[in-house]
Amino acid sequence: MPTFHPGPGSPLDSAGSEWETRYFALMDSIKNHNRQHPDNKKHVLLICHSFQIYCRYYKLGVVSKRKSTSFGVMPVHKTTEGMHDPLFRSLNDPLWAVDSRDYQITQPDIEK
Repeated sequence: MPTFHPGPGSPLDSAGSEWETRYFALMDSIKNHNRQHPDNKKHVLLICHSFQIYCRYYKLGVVSKRKSTSFGVMPVHKTTEGMHDPLFRSLNDPLWAVDSRDYQITQPDIEK
């Protein structure tokens, strides 16, 4: 019987891979576009694995394996900006999210 592996895998093991090089090139091109076109910005929604990789690449915090899997369903309250954001404004407050992860981001670089 095949083993079930949730998610795309480790955000640490992909370091230096061709996939990751292409991912960062895409993220860099979006950042460059947004600098050049502040009135016509492109947006991304980074969740879980993609967020962890993004944080590692831009050194926004320390990405590490957790001692145990985090799992739970919890309420997420919108910020003032979220109340007016076109993507989030129609969602309930709170909205509910599932947390199921083996990796985490700690020691965030608040300045960045």
